[in-house]
Amino acid sequence: MVVMITPEVGNILSCRSNILEVPLFLREVDTLRRGRYFERWARRLREHGFTREDAKILSYGTFGLDPAGLTLGVTVAVTFDLPFINNFRVQREDLARRLKAMAVQLPRPYHDARLPEMATPERVLQMLET
Repeated sequence: MVVMITPEVGNILSCRSNILEVPLFLREVDTLRRGRYFERWARRLREHGFTREDAKILSYGTFGLDPAGLTLGVTVAVTFDLPFINNFRVQREDLARRLKAMAVQLPRPYHDARLPEMATPERVLQMLET
């Protein structure tokens, strides 16, 4: 399993490098970078009522690229933000339709963009145990 973080999370954690676990964690993760259609998708997510921060997280999960540019998006976006998760679940079908309508017009690999799942850290640990 590959763990990827957003650049914003990386910046926050790098300011906490005095905590023993932080440098160890940062060595084990990759930082996503914005794919070509990141901003466009984030704007569309904002139209669905997501906060700027939540729209960025979902946009990284959909159009973020790994450092080598070989992997598009993520399988699961992890957050403690339950209102964000609930908002996503309520709107998931509409978002999936809108993404599909957008993605079919895009070149590969963006043509294959998919919404990530949303989960709390606790839920991810449960998923890993099964």
